[in-house]
Amino acid sequence: MGSTWVARCDKYGGLGNRIKNIASCYRFADNVEVYWESEFPVADYASLNTYFPDLVACRDLSGKHLRSTWRLETAPDDVPAGFSTVHERFERAWGKPFAPVIPDNKTIDLEYHRIPQAVIDAYVPAFDQIRIADPILDIVNNFSDKNFGSDVVSVHIRTWIDAEKRKSLAYKLKEYTELMDKYEDKRFFIATDDRSILSVLEERYGEERIISYHSSHPEIDSMVDLLLISKNSAIIGAPFSTYTEAAWWMGGCKATVQIAWNDLLK
Repeated sequence: MGSTWVARCDKYGGLGNRIKNIASCYRFADNVEVYWESEFPVADYASLNTYFPDLVACRDLSGKHLRSTWRLETAPDDVPAGFSTVHERFERAWGKPFAPVIPDNKTIDLEYHRIPQAVIDAYVPAFDQIRIADPILDIVNNFSDKNFGSDVVSVHIRTWIDAEKRKSLAYKLKEYTELMDKYEDKRFFIATDDRSILSVLEERYGEERIISYHSSHPEIDSMVDLLLISKNSAIIGAPFSTYTEAAWWMGGCKATVQIAWNDLLK
């Protein structure tokens, strides 16, 4: 019997963190199980199988490797020492390491187009193994078929409405609009943790250019939005957001990504 890795998805880990952890297990293990906690202080996450019907909940850790980090696992030859650059932005502005610290900064998290193609090619199949529940896929496919075309740019705006200190560091709406302004002939799919900014964007760009998804099922809306972000060929994303990152991976890393770094982080 081959190795079994268990992705610990604890109650303080967001959806992007959980997906990255699961993908890491798929890349390096023969068998994957998940330890899933659904309690979360902001969003009411559903049960494991609401999202991922093929994944098995771990009942016994004996002889298994428990993996608890949001970072993607890297092989020794994936990247050279000192590869990561994102941590430098964080430490300069935040004044502390971007935890958990990885020895020699040999990490690919949030590096997008800097990641060597061979490493992307190794990870895309791991993300592809994460099968999403059919009811969620039906919503995503129906919505994208009706609303998306080659003229749509995905925009993930995380305002960190739940974390005031992180908000002051990593969010300014003007950094998003400066990037959006470059797409004069495009429409925008907006996924955000603060829907009040939709009216601001509609006033700036016109209602016909702003697209968003919202339902009465908050336990699946986050997953739907993430997959909708992944559907378009260009993404404007949030600094330090594994939600933006997971959407890029789930789309096969085909989208061009621009991050709305504010002045503190440039």
